[in-house]
Amino acid sequence: MGIATTIDKYFLDYQNEIFASFKFLEIKQEQGEKFTDYYSRLRNAVVECNYGESQDRMLRDKIIQGLLDKALQERLIRETSKKAKTLQEVVSECKAAENSKVQASVMNEKLSVNALKNFRNYRNQSKNNQKNEVNCKQCGKIHEKKKCPAYGTKCRNCDGRNHWAKMCRTQRNKQKNVAARRVNAIEEKCENSETIYIGELKSVNELDMKETNCV
Repeated sequence: MGIATTIDKYFLDYQNEIFASFKFLEIKQEQGEKFTDYYSRLRNAVVECNYGESQDRMLRDKIIQGLLDKALQERLIRETSKKAKTLQEVVSECKAAENSKVQASVMNEKLSVNALKNFRNYRNQSKNNQKNEVNCKQCGKIHEKKKCPAYGTKCRNCDGRNHWAKMCRTQRNKQKNVAARRVNAIEEKCENSETIYIGELKSVNELDMKETNCV
């Protein structure tokens, strides 16, 4: 009876080792899981596998195989193929890589927040500047109110103050007068042309009537 119990216990332990090894090899780092938590789950599971002296190697290989960070996984595989790494070296590199990612994420988040703040400040400042800007009739430019560059200067066209020649009203009035005179001249010319034509038409009609009477 004692021998049978011993044999059953042996095979039961053997079956437990197989199942424990199966569960250990199925472990992978989950989304959002810290490396330290992932490593702790592996250490707890490997105890029941009875790997003996190969336990550290199995842990090392399983850590790399189940990593969520594929870039880190590829780097560790590449480096380990050139020079073997111990379990502690792999664990240290994984912790350092995770810390670097966390720090970079915090830095980028702060930069993004600052960039958003700067953009909002710039947009608000632009809106305020647009509200204060005017399309100036004295200099022809767009600038803030009461900051006209023509203020205090002398117009080259009319010798007036506080405006430039290109915006001079006197010059504009002259141009309007010249344009009006040209229009009047064209209209008079057209009227004279029509009068001459009508006169010629009357003369032709009179000749036609005379010729008709003679016949």
